[in-house]
Amino acid sequence: MTEQLLFIDNKAMDINESTNITLNFRSNIFSDVSKITSNNTYSIKLPLTVNNCHVINYAHLPSHSAQYARINHKGRYLRNGIEIISDASVILIEISETIDIAMTWGNVSKFAEIVNDNKTLQDLSYGRTENEDYIIWKKGDNSPRIPKIDYGFKNDEPAAWYHPVVTAMWVLNKIEADADITFKFQEQHYELLKTLVIPLLSRNSAPKEIEARTTTLTNDGISPYNIPGGWILKIFQFVESGSDYYVAITKDSSGKVIGFKPQKENVPLRIIGTINIIVNTSQEPQSSGEYGVSFDIRNKESITSKLKFRCNPSISLLQENQYKYSFAIDGEFNPGDTEELSAILYDPYAELGNYTIEEGSYVKITMRDTVYLKDTDEANSRFYYVPNLPDIKQIDFIKAIASICGTFAIPGNGNIVSFVPIDTIIENKTKALNWTKRVIASYSANRPKNISFKIDGFSQRNVYKWKNDDKNKYNGIIYVDDKTLEYEQETLTLPFAASEMKGGIATIPIYSYTSDGALQYNESTDPRLLVLKNDNTATFDGLDWNTIIENNYKSYQKYIREPKIITELVEIRDHELRNLDMSVPVYLAQYGKYYAVISIKAEKTGICECKLFQLD
Repeated sequence: MTEQLLFIDNKAMDINESTNITLNFRSNIFSDVSKITSNNTYSIKLPLTVNNCHVINYAHLPSHSAQYARINHKGRYLRNGIEIISDASVILIEISETIDIAMTWGNVSKFAEIVNDNKTLQDLSYGRTENEDYIIWKKGDNSPRIPKIDYGFKNDEPAAWYHPVVTAMWVLNKIEADADITFKFQEQHYELLKTLVIPLLSRNSAPKEIEARTTTLTNDGISPYNIPGGWILKIFQFVESGSDYYVAITKDSSGKVIGFKPQKENVPLRIIGTINIIVNTSQEPQSSGEYGVSFDIRNKESITSKLKFRCNPSISLLQENQYKYSFAIDGEFNPGDTEELSAILYDPYAELGNYTIEEGSYVKITMRDTVYLKDTDEANSRFYYVPNLPDIKQIDFIKAIASICGTFAIPGNGNIVSFVPIDTIIENKTKALNWTKRVIASYSANRPKNISFKIDGFSQRNVYKWKNDDKNKYNGIIYVDDKTLEYEQETLTLPFAASEMKGGIATIPIYSYTSDGALQYNESTDPRLLVLKNDNTATFDGLDWNTIIENNYKSYQKYIREPKIITELVEIRDHELRNLDMSVPVYLAQYGKYYAVISIKAEKTGICECKLFQLD
């Protein structure tokens, strides 16, 4: 009799004789390279006992919360005292006469945090340390961090420079640290990952840097403009918080903020905020034109002072003689030198006592959200890496890198995921498991229980592409010799675009010039992958799919061209299931062949249905 133990969130579940837990072990190898498959179970039907109902927080009752069914749970499974699964993800499917659950483990558990949270590369964590998290963007010599790439600007262009790059290895290390996971590649792949680079094509300032440099002014009233002719102008009063990096505030005698002085001369700033004002007036206020109401930034000492910034409101009629001014403030202004500036309300339609400013009205003065060239270490010259990574899901990036390397994800012990090529399985023939005497023969003749000649997900021509390569210039094809299959399909399209070469370097035209010679920046360019050459140049050499397939898919092409898959019933012990390594082939003397394991369906009887890919 088989003894089974199932724990969900470290709580033992009741299992009866009718509870059947079938384990499905699945390999990524010889599957669609763009997919990362995982092990799973069929629906597990647990008895509706008091203990089990308690564990699922009584989700079977309409009067109780259904939250238990909407989140993933941790699962462990033991058979005959051996813990076969230690890190499963368990979900509640439905409840009828039984509690139906399902388990997945392996790759899905390793990548759960990345996939479930839909994280992108820009969600990676980062600090505020120079060279580790950012560089000062300034002109200088080309280097591994700032290699030469033809971005479209002229050599003597003062407003642009080569963008920094990060390596694929750097990004993978970031993902590892955030997700508490370890990626293992073959030695030859590590060399590629250290030279495979992602150019940072955007110029985003870091949100952390912006937050640290922001002065927040929360509205705390409004006061008169006590100069000749100033009745139509009012000064906003504020309470300040945050940084004084860019501006130093000035206060009136009551301690309220009525102005600010720039800390850095001629450094453009961004101003954002929301101010809502209820106004009582018998006149109909205008939101634009010569007498349009406005929020202004200007020097309060003179009614004719130079206007630095203006925002007009939307105006709505609340009731007779009562209006609402709604300012949605968002723009840039250059404060110029160190003269004092104030936030001014221009309104020729109402006297001072007729205003009520809604609670929560505020403005923020902060750095611009774009990086600019500068020779000094100022916040807007800090080119951060993570905020400028491509907006690509982390799991899609991992798949792309694995595909370029010609590798497949295999879960290991703990939090390890190994990426192995087919060559590893071939090399592991010396460690092959001898299953010759484990096979339970289905026929008196010396033949498998079942033999098939197709693998799901393949066509005759399996096309591998770079993003938006409509001319098919950099595509590659893996062939399957089977006229019964669909003729062609796009098997994989990378989230990166290919790059043309010009003069021995890659071209990414993110800059161009107008007819009058003004520099233009195009931030909508597709993400790119390049190879670092001679530590100071980036190229696309060797990254077309024909070359990648030739270098990294030789064995894969050989075996996938004419696949042969057998199905056998094999006796596999519980501890062998626990220690299963899909990168190690098996040997069957009755056929004189080695096989890669595609899948194992393990019943509690110890007899497993195994699908095996014939290697030679």
